[in-house]
Amino acid sequence: MAFVWLGLTILLELPFYVLARVETPFWRLGLACLFINGLTHPLATWAFLDCGFNWYWVEFAVVTTEMFLLRATISPRWVQSFKISLLANGFTAGLAWVINNLL
Repeated sequence: MAFVWLGLTILLELPFYVLARVETPFWRLGLACLFINGLTHPLATWAFLDCGFNWYWVEFAVVTTEMFLLRATISPRWVQSFKISLLANGFTAGLAWVINNLL
Protein backbone atom coordinates (compact mmCIF):
# COMPACT_ATOMS: atom_id res chain seq x y z
CA MET A 1 0.00 0.00 0.00
CA ALA A 2 2.96 2.31 0.63
CA PHE A 3 3.82 2.29 -3.08
CA VAL A 4 0.28 3.39 -3.91
CA TRP A 5 0.61 6.43 -1.64
CA LEU A 6 4.07 7.20 -3.03
CA GLY A 7 2.80 6.95 -6.61
CA LEU A 8 -0.19 9.15 -5.80
CA THR A 9 2.10 11.72 -4.18
CA ILE A 10 4.30 11.83 -7.27
CA LEU A 11 1.30 12.21 -9.58
CA LEU A 12 -0.13 15.02 -7.44
CA GLU A 13 3.13 16.91 -6.98
CA LEU A 14 4.47 16.69 -10.55
CA PRO A 15 2.04 19.36 -11.85
CA PHE A 16 3.51 21.84 -9.36
CA TYR A 17 6.97 21.21 -10.82
CA VAL A 18 5.61 21.74 -14.34
CA LEU A 19 3.54 24.81 -13.47
CA ALA A 20 6.58 26.48 -11.92
CA ARG A 21 7.76 27.01 -15.50
CA VAL A 22 11.25 25.92 -14.71
CA GLU A 23 13.31 25.90 -17.88
CA THR A 24 13.92 22.19 -17.59
CA PRO A 25 12.71 19.42 -19.93
CA PHE A 26 9.59 17.56 -18.77
CA TRP A 27 11.42 14.24 -18.51
CA ARG A 28 13.94 15.79 -16.14
CA LEU A 29 11.16 17.29 -14.01
CA GLY A 30 9.57 13.84 -13.84
CA LEU A 31 12.83 12.20 -12.79
CA ALA A 32 13.43 14.90 -10.19
CA CYS A 33 9.94 14.41 -8.78
CA LEU A 34 10.41 10.63 -8.69
CA PHE A 35 13.85 10.90 -7.05
CA ILE A 36 12.90 13.55 -4.50
CA ASN A 37 9.64 11.95 -3.42
CA GLY A 38 11.21 8.50 -3.52
CA LEU A 39 13.64 9.75 -0.91
CA THR A 40 11.48 11.95 1.32
CA HIS A 41 8.17 10.07 1.28
CA PRO A 42 9.41 6.84 2.91
CA LEU A 43 11.45 8.79 5.46
CA ALA A 44 8.50 11.01 6.34
CA THR A 45 6.20 7.99 6.65
CA TRP A 46 8.71 6.25 8.88
CA ALA A 47 9.27 9.35 11.04
CA PHE A 48 5.56 9.97 11.53
CA LEU A 49 4.07 6.48 11.74
CA ASP A 50 6.88 4.42 13.23
CA CYS A 51 8.75 6.98 15.34
CA GLY A 52 5.79 9.14 16.33
CA PHE A 53 7.29 12.50 15.41
CA ASN A 54 4.91 15.45 15.25
CA TRP A 55 3.22 15.68 11.82
CA TYR A 56 3.94 19.41 11.49
CA TRP A 57 7.65 18.94 12.19
CA VAL A 58 7.84 16.08 9.72
CA GLU A 59 6.18 18.22 7.02
CA PHE A 60 8.53 21.13 7.85
CA ALA A 61 11.50 18.78 7.42
CA VAL A 62 10.10 17.47 4.12
CA VAL A 63 9.54 20.97 2.70
CA THR A 64 13.03 22.03 3.73
CA THR A 65 14.71 18.89 2.40
CA GLU A 66 12.82 19.01 -0.88
CA MET A 67 13.72 22.68 -1.32
CA PHE A 68 17.42 21.77 -1.23
CA LEU A 69 16.91 18.75 -3.50
CA LEU A 70 14.93 20.82 -6.00
CA ARG A 71 17.71 23.38 -6.06
CA ALA A 72 20.24 20.61 -6.68
CA THR A 73 18.29 18.76 -9.38
CA ILE A 74 16.31 21.17 -11.53
CA SER A 75 18.27 24.31 -10.62
CA PRO A 76 15.64 26.96 -10.11
CA ARG A 77 16.36 29.89 -7.88
CA TRP A 78 16.16 29.32 -4.11
CA VAL A 79 12.88 31.22 -3.86
CA GLN A 80 11.43 29.16 -6.68
CA SER A 81 12.62 25.93 -5.04
CA PHE A 82 10.94 26.97 -1.80
CA LYS A 83 7.68 27.85 -3.56
CA ILE A 84 7.54 24.56 -5.48
CA SER A 85 8.28 22.57 -2.34
CA LEU A 86 5.83 24.46 -0.16
CA LEU A 87 2.96 24.40 -2.65
CA ALA A 88 3.43 20.77 -3.72
CA ASN A 89 3.81 19.47 -0.17
CA GLY A 90 1.14 21.76 1.20
CA PHE A 91 -1.29 20.36 -1.34
CA THR A 92 -0.48 16.70 -0.71
CA ALA A 93 -0.26 17.15 3.07
CA GLY A 94 -3.59 18.99 3.08
CA LEU A 95 -5.19 16.29 0.96
CA ALA A 96 -3.81 13.58 3.27
CA TRP A 97 -5.25 15.44 6.26
CA VAL A 98 -8.67 15.66 4.60
CA ILE A 99 -8.62 11.95 3.71
CA ASN A 100 -7.60 10.95 7.24
CA ASN A 101 -9.86 13.31 9.18
CA LEU A 102 -12.91 14.06 7.09
CA LEU A 103 -13.53 10.98 4.96
